[in-house]
Amino acid sequence: MPGAGEEASDLFGDVAGIDDSPFELIVRYAPGISEDALKQLVALLDKATPRLAFNKPQFAKDLLRSFHGAARQEVIDVIAYQSYRRRADSFAGDPKEIMAKEQQSFRDAVGALAEDPELNDLLLAMRRFL
Repeated sequence: MPGAGEEASDLFGDVAGIDDSPFELIVRYAPGISEDALKQLVALLDKATPRLAFNKPQFAKDLLRSFHGAARQEVIDVIAYQSYRRRADSFAGDPKEIMAKEQQSFRDAVGALAEDPELNDLLLAMRRFL
């Protein structure tokens, strides 16, 4: 039975899917949001479709432009973590081998992100998981 986090992630995926419209809406309203709204945004991003930084790098870049200081770091941290976080799917095989493959996949994805000055802080945060 999926947990609340998985259900929220599924809901986010059902609403956002592969369509960019919900992501554009988030970017449009992100500048100047209140501290309470920032907490809600961080919670939403935490439940977003996994690997958001890799699947929607332009969204990540556009969103990060909206924030500065501690608020920007909160958004960076949640995008980095949710891009790294392992899925709770069931699996068959040697757990050590599966985890090593996941880690290598993450390492490869981080390496494949273009070195972009606007993503440097995010890349630095993701490299903490390597």
